[in-house]
Amino acid sequence: MEIALTYDPRWRYTPQGRTSSWASLDTVEYVSVLLEELGMTVLPLKADDAFETRLADIKHKYARPVVFWLNEFMPTASGRDMFTVRVIEKLGMMHTGPGTEALATGLDKEATKEVFRGLGLPTPESYVVPLGDFSPIDEPASWEGCAIVKPLLQGNSRGMDGSSVVLAGDAKAIREKVQRVHDEFAEPALVEKYIGGEDAREFTVPMLISHDGGIAELPITEIDLSQIPLAQGRFRFLTHDIKDEKYYLKIPARLSPGTTTRLAAGT
Repeated sequence: MEIALTYDPRWRYTPQGRTSSWASLDTVEYVSVLLEELGMTVLPLKADDAFETRLADIKHKYARPVVFWLNEFMPTASGRDMFTVRVIEKLGMMHTGPGTEALATGLDKEATKEVFRGLGLPTPESYVVPLGDFSPIDEPASWEGCAIVKPLLQGNSRGMDGSSVVLAGDAKAIREKVQRVHDEFAEPALVEKYIGGEDAREFTVPMLISHDGGIAELPITEIDLSQIPLAQGRFRFLTHDIKDEKYYLKIPARLSPGTTTRLAAGT
């Protein structure tokens, strides 16, 4: 089988002495080796200006190539990034990972939370503050305690640092954090109930879903909050400056069978 392995042209090798980042050429080489060991023919493909043309050539040259996209985004001539999978879908090629619609929903925190609510899954209370409209902040929060302010559409904890948690009733502090998000990212901000605490635990439950709906569960990962530096002397959460370090991960998480079942079921 031929695998077109796409990557971002802006990626570089990780400097010596630093923890390898996913967004690097180290990842491209690592995944290539794993696929080749499985007997696949790997076709590394840089997602640059010639990406669509080269991908179309691969489609016509091979019978049933599959595109394994490592990079969610690719640069464009306009200066704005676009989803790599959008080009793949345009050419009608088989690919790993979600499609454009699912990816867009997953990167929009409030849209994702709406999906959770529709499925009856618990999710922290929240509200969105659009660009240029601070009126949602003036409405009393529906929860007590603290709030955490995040960019609505960013991933990898971008826009979050140790000062991102404020009192839910402190409109002035929330407005300052929201303004920073608006200025830095030119997008809405999400104000969400902070649910951390002394006994809090955080998990990631990964899975593979095939085109026919089959599901393969992968090892549950725990984000060991005790390994994360305290923010403001009392909060522990992932900020952008430590998100890629990975020293705080426990894979697999050490859980009882009952807890594993509940996490996998989302209950």
